[in-house]
Amino acid sequence: MCTPDRLRATWRELRGIVAHHRGDWAGEGWGFGGPAVPPPDMPARFGASRIALAPLLPALRRQPFELTHRVYEAAACGAFQITSLSPITRRFFSDRALIAARDREEFTRLFEHFVHRPDERHRIVEEALVELYGEHTVFHRLDKLLAELEGLANRV
Repeated sequence: MCTPDRLRATWRELRGIVAHHRGDWAGEGWGFGGPAVPPPDMPARFGASRIALAPLLPALRRQPFELTHRVYEAAACGAFQITSLSPITRRFFSDRALIAARDREEFTRLFEHFVHRPDERHRIVEEALVELYGEHTVFHRLDKLLAELEGLANRV
């Protein structure tokens, strides 16, 4: 969802890209004059994108919070994405599966590098799919949750 904070963070991180490239701003509240994209249509938008850009809010780049659901959704849809590097990014996806920029300049440099390299993007997308379905499905999360609960029960 587009909020004032997200809009500021997006503009700050992507200014160098949007100044030279057209794109599709999809999702709730991001229409910029176009109609809002219904959530059920987002998988097709992610899958059709050349590069899905996912800059994080400053707090998410500094603190070890979870990755946003968008990173997982875009990966599941076969989208190549560039996101912001956070303290926990590599805990969930390797650098072979998710491209993460340290700052605005690197975001722009990475975009310019990958925008016309479909073979490289496809290799990274394949690795993201392998990691996603190998480690990050709801079944993996349930197994981890149940193991934690079992461990807590055994301590009592």
